[in-house]
Amino acid sequence: MLTSCLWTTVFGARKCGCLEFTGPGGTPPGVTLKGVRLAGSATERLVGWMFRHVPGTTGLWMEPCASVHTWWMRFGVDLAFLAWRDGAVTVLRVERRVVPWRLVSCRGAGAVLEAVAGALDGVQPGWSVRRVSCSCRCCCGLC
Repeated sequence: MLTSCLWTTVFGARKCGCLEFTGPGGTPPGVTLKGVRLAGSATERLVGWMFRHVPGTTGLWMEPCASVHTWWMRFGVDLAFLAWRDGAVTVLRVERRVVPWRLVSCRGAGAVLEAVAGALDGVQPGWSVRRVSCSCRCCCGLC
């Protein structure tokens, strides 16, 4: 599977949604993010959450992407670097509470999930990512 298809594997044709991280074998506790939005174009990935005081969503999925900068950001973020492994979208690396003016990368990543600092507490490398139904009324209105 091509790494550029990670979003489609999880969310299909949706432009945003809710997702859950689960441990090996689907073990709880799991971490759920509501209102994750796709940043699919080069401009959307470059700008991300720059210059914003508070992001409008809890997560920003950037694909294709293997590195993230936090220049001009006003708050810290958590980063989950993702790839296709063992038949699922899998977390390769997690960087927690990355402060502004940093550059972080991960070799082999096909996508990066950027979340508000603290949102990915508990997520570990090797965990899988899947879409879940929720009632968050995010940007797509389909959750």
